[in-house]
Amino acid sequence: MNERENDPIDVLRRHVERTVAPLSAGRRRKARVREELLAHLIGVYEQESARAPRAAALDATLRRFGDRDDLTRQLQASVPPFERILVILFSKERRMWRWLVVGGFVASLFGTSMVLPALAKLRHQADLHHEPYMALAVALMIGMVIAVAGLHLLAWGIARRLRRTSAA
Repeated sequence: MNERENDPIDVLRRHVERTVAPLSAGRRRKARVREELLAHLIGVYEQESARAPRAAALDATLRRFGDRDDLTRQLQASVPPFERILVILFSKERRMWRWLVVGGFVASLFGTSMVLPALAKLRHQADLHHEPYMALAVALMIGMVIAVAGLHLLAWGIARRLRRTSAA
């Protein structure tokens, strides 16, 4: 091992990074959390290193830090919902789900743009007692299929993102 891997501050920094990285939070919040956690861990390490050798002090510091996954969940719970939504929508990571949401939204709008005029025309023709409903029925069915598929795609994209966020 090289000297950098043995440096306790680097070990603590990596531990903090693994704790903070999965958070759905803005860069500033993550930087603040990183800074606070690292300062806390360094303080604990200094206390422990006064009583024990370097390796034992590092182990004691990480034990006092607690379970990394639990801390990540607690930190995530402290992020305001609005900030989480903004990060989900505008972060540069994992863009595919956004295309699903946008595609679903556009498809549902397009389907609706076919359904509503067909319904209006159907109502108008029903008032006039005309018979050629077949073309309107086809447009209505196609529009409904597109609208429902778009809504499904939209919901699937959002659910996929939420599953990944909660799993991280």
